[in-house]
Amino acid sequence: MGTTALISGIPSVQETPVQEAAVQEAAVQEAPVSLPPNGFVSRDAQFAELDALLRRGRLVTLTGPPGAGKSRLLVEYLIRNGLDTGGFVDLTEAGPGADVTAALVAAAAGARGQDTLLVLDGCDHVIGSCARTISALLRADGGLRVLATSREAFRIAGESVCPVPPLGLGQAVALFTLRMAERNSSVTGVDETVLGELCRRLDRLPLAIELAAASCDVMSPGDLLRRLDGRIEVLAGGDRSGPVRQQSLAAALDWSFSLLEDAERTLLGRLAVFDGTFSLDDAEQVCAGHEADAPAIFAGIAALAGKSLVGCETTGATVRYGLLTTVRAAVRAAAWAQAELAVSRPEHVRWCVALAEASGQGDSGALGDVPADAAGDAAGQRHGDAAELSRRLDQVAAQYGDMTGALAWCRSAAPGAGLRLAVALGLYWQVRGPVEDGCRWFGELLEAGQGNGSGTGLGAGPGAGLGSCLDNGPGAGLGADLGAGLGADLGAGLGAGRARLEYGALLCVRGEFSRARAEAEEALRCFEAAPDEPGRLDALMLLGSVRALTDGPGSGKLLEEIAASAAGGGWRTGIAVALLGAAQAFTGDLAAARRACLAGARAAAGPLGRLAGEIALGHILLDQGDWPEGQRSLDLARELAQQLGFPRGVAMAAKGLGTAAAAAGRAAEARERLAAAVAAARAAGVPAVLASCLNEQARLLLGADPATARSLSRQVLAAAGTIPAREVAAALLGACHAELADGAADPARSLAEEAAVLARRVGDKLTAARALHAHGLAARMGGDTAAAWALQREALAIRAELGAAPGIAESLEALAGVCAGQGRGREAGELFGAADKLRADLGVVPGPDPRRARDVALAESAGAAEFERGWARGQRTEEIVTETLSREGRRAAATGWGALTRAEIEVARLAAEGLTNREIGARLFVSPRTVQTHLSHVFGKLEVASRRELTREMRTRTRSLGQAEVPLRRILGLPHETPAGPGPAMPGGAWRPAISWSNP
Repeated sequence: MGTTALISGIPSVQETPVQEAAVQEAAVQEAPVSLPPNGFVSRDAQFAELDALLRRGRLVTLTGPPGAGKSRLLVEYLIRNGLDTGGFVDLTEAGPGADVTAALVAAAAGARGQDTLLVLDGCDHVIGSCARTISALLRADGGLRVLATSREAFRIAGESVCPVPPLGLGQAVALFTLRMAERNSSVTGVDETVLGELCRRLDRLPLAIELAAASCDVMSPGDLLRRLDGRIEVLAGGDRSGPVRQQSLAAALDWSFSLLEDAERTLLGRLAVFDGTFSLDDAEQVCAGHEADAPAIFAGIAALAGKSLVGCETTGATVRYGLLTTVRAAVRAAAWAQAELAVSRPEHVRWCVALAEASGQGDSGALGDVPADAAGDAAGQRHGDAAELSRRLDQVAAQYGDMTGALAWCRSAAPGAGLRLAVALGLYWQVRGPVEDGCRWFGELLEAGQGNGSGTGLGAGPGAGLGSCLDNGPGAGLGADLGAGLGADLGAGLGAGRARLEYGALLCVRGEFSRARAEAEEALRCFEAAPDEPGRLDALMLLGSVRALTDGPGSGKLLEEIAASAAGGGWRTGIAVALLGAAQAFTGDLAAARRACLAGARAAAGPLGRLAGEIALGHILLDQGDWPEGQRSLDLARELAQQLGFPRGVAMAAKGLGTAAAAAGRAAEARERLAAAVAAARAAGVPAVLASCLNEQARLLLGADPATARSLSRQVLAAAGTIPAREVAAALLGACHAELADGAADPARSLAEEAAVLARRVGDKLTAARALHAHGLAARMGGDTAAAWALQREALAIRAELGAAPGIAESLEALAGVCAGQGRGREAGELFGAADKLRADLGVVPGPDPRRARDVALAESAGAAEFERGWARGQRTEEIVTETLSREGRRAAATGWGALTRAEIEVARLAAEGLTNREIGARLFVSPRTVQTHLSHVFGKLEVASRRELTREMRTRTRSLGQAEVPLRRILGLPHETPAGPGPAMPGGAWRPAISWSNP
């Protein structure tokens, strides 16, 4: 068939008059296409797919978004396969809507007798003319094949579509590196992580990558990455010999936008509000209205997907859509899209709030759970459904980019709506993190609410300001709608109270205890004013949590009240009782703590309540030496935490399992568990949890690697302003044992004394006993065996009182060492035998201990037979412990600062300020008679006779601590700071000595 006959059969020419000015014919390139001079990153998968499609069909269309590399892939494929390109038609310079029929027919005629392959590049802006002509040509010539590139398919019979996806990450990095070297060969040693993030942010599109690499002759990849966020204008400077629209990504995208119908462009502007993927229902909720109904949205998304501006991914029966990052950025920057974004922004916030609250966040409370389904079975209500909670958290995680985008817009336009969304995200931040995100958003939204309207903010009362003070900007209607709804929809009093509560809970997790306490107290005032009893209990629970972390003894009564008030109340009971158990363990009542945590784990109605109970119970069981039951609780907790994606829970469970493994002699497993615990704690970004895991890892490493152990302790002490006092004390003890390993008795003694004072100050008996044990080791190393015996016996007394069986064995062994050093072989044998019997009963396998081996040898050298008889008698452990505690001997720290109890320290401080006994009693809620008793003990221990001498002694102590802090910090490798107040530096600041009276 001749060219004239072909043209006469094409409807566009036969029936459609085209004005002469609109007819622009594409140039036909007669010469074979040559490879561009720059390198190419191979795309073998696409080459193979093209081979297969061309073998099966006669029309293959390469489709993809702007910048996907369709044209370059086409040229490479032709050259590498030796295909004749005499029928190559470059349509990229044809004007939009041009009639290219004659050019295509001429090219098809020129390709006859050769390979019968017609190649068309850049058909998208003349798609109609191309489609009609190609259809006619294929019907007219049965031997003709067509290979074309276009941003959308022709949608004609016989077409096979070959999508050109973005590059794989490795390919993208390789292309960036190649182009960067071509532009600037001096750039070397670039961080692969930076390049990977750059390519990810560029959607791995070849054009975007080439343009970005071209910028590296004037800026580094790191500089480019920092300037890239949402700014595609930096992606310019392409090949001047190419089309103008390929010289910058913005030009390429603007070209695509200009080809859209008005309705398509309107919808694209509204869809750009989404930061992540979305379903058709999501798009209808957010983008409908203003002349865009549901059918129009479906048709528009289909059209935009066909033009490669909206991506589509199908998983099973689920279809989700999304815009490439570069496309989204270009739309948001376009002037034509601003009106559409203004329409969709408020609807997007409403969609985010609904999604977060429907995912189980809104009614849970700061420390809460997803409420159990009333229709569920009893077991499901009792233990909760971790899988369901995890699924709901996954939903939020999948749209987290949308959540933060909505919060960012609300910050200036509708802070009230933003606070409602932040409240709904509170549990997500608690479980999945990052906690810093939640703190930052609450802080910024609360500040914005204070300064954006009435000025009443959130502190005036329940729900105050959530609607009225927020609505002077673009979100005027939204703030009144969603902001007021924070109180109305969640219950009276839950407006300002719930926002303060969620914020305080996140601050507590982050280690900002003073601010957390302030927010909890403000929330409590709001809930009491409402009144709102569930909210009041939530606020009390947060206050109890803060007190348990900073003032162990002070939290018990409060937590008992919560547990009693919430009895039978689901998750509140579980978490309150678990916290109560932890507080009781903190003060040394391990038996009561065990009962409380067991009850809490059983009472919890949801997975988070049960998780809290099992973790607390597991650690208490380990303190008691009940390793099998402790491991069972911690294994269950770890499984729940892993299922929930809760790194903080994973860390605490793994830490306990590492401790248990070490006690059982499984050193390799212990190292693995504790390394996993530290990794999870770092991922959680919670200072208290990380400190606890590092302290336990340091304890494990003390024997084998004291230098690393010392380094871990220093890490904890450097963060002392954001961790509980007991973790600071534990880190001091880690540093103390590292000094002991180096034979440095005096520094070890100082560190142990500081740890003991700090532990007593917060009522932590277990840590105080550990400090006495370490102090005793240092005293013995320094040659003071009488003090060593007294200190170790006092540690034993505390541990025996608490029922801390592993610690009892440790104290017995230390006392045996003192006896061995004094040549008392039989007594040493009794104590060694009792320690070994107790460890055997517990299933503890002690690791290699050179000190113990030396002490046993010393004891045997004093008389092997006596030692053996003592060992045999030592199998009666309880009898040996009782006898040891009843023996005469100088008590450790019978005088001096280390002997003061927590109550005595407080009384001494207030007396030195000049307060009377009655005033001190009123301040501490005790009788004047009790104050006088404490003062008598203080006078005796400090060896002073009057209040004046007490004041003088305290001033001397303050000055000496200011001087002693420097060598202590030098020992620890920490920078020197001037003491600035009593006790541990919480919150704010690094560690400093525990006793200081200059600024009560």
